[in-house]
Amino acid sequence: DWIDGIDLNCGCPAPKVFHHGSGSNLLGDLPRLQAILGTIKKYSNKKYTTAKVRIGITEKIPYDIARAVEDAGADMISVHGRTKAGGYKSEVDYDAIKIIKDAVKVPVIANGDITSYQKAKDVLAHTGADGVMIGRGAVGSPWIFHQIATGNEFVSNALKKQIISEHYESMINHYGYHGMIMFRKHLHTYSKGYDGASEFRQAVNFTVDIGQMREMINSFFPDYD
Repeated sequence: DWIDGIDLNCGCPAPKVFHHGSGSNLLGDLPRLQAILGTIKKYSNKKYTTAKVRIGITEKIPYDIARAVEDAGADMISVHGRTKAGGYKSEVDYDAIKIIKDAVKVPVIANGDITSYQKAKDVLAHTGADGVMIGRGAVGSPWIFHQIATGNEFVSNALKKQIISEHYESMINHYGYHGMIMFRKHLHTYSKGYDGASEFRQAVNFTVDIGQMREMINSFFPDYD
């Protein structure tokens, strides 16, 4: 009952998903995509039926995808501005996202390489999208959502340190000792750009005590600006 909607992922480029006929494979068979989306729309008792797409498999067909998804009854479309072939490294085509936005009446969410508050502003202005979806851009900078929501790019070091500490404690509470091991990779990204980051990451890699890592976090990250 706590779920508001069902999102059909038509964007995943992972080979094992694609070759199974799922994810971005659906972009090569728009009638099948529509049939699946229409079935969800017909039988779901949830308020929203949405779709996450890319702009094609190898060829860019943003308009065709947009019309197919909206005609099938989607209440919102999230668009990653690359083809399946583009993976995660090709240049994001924000013009293609704009084409989708202009082609439909439902809300459109822009996605792809949005890694900062300023980039989010630029993408929204360029595409006319109704919002942005952020994935990898939040790794190491989860406060990006606060920046965009408030329109304030400044985040104090004290708040950053608080968020990092709370993240660590949540990992420990949920995963126990393994949470400390898993958190090493997060500290690699959190520490990026800080003086002494390389030495800190090296020390983190060999830390095997939950309390010791907590102390390292507390001593490394400043709580002043």
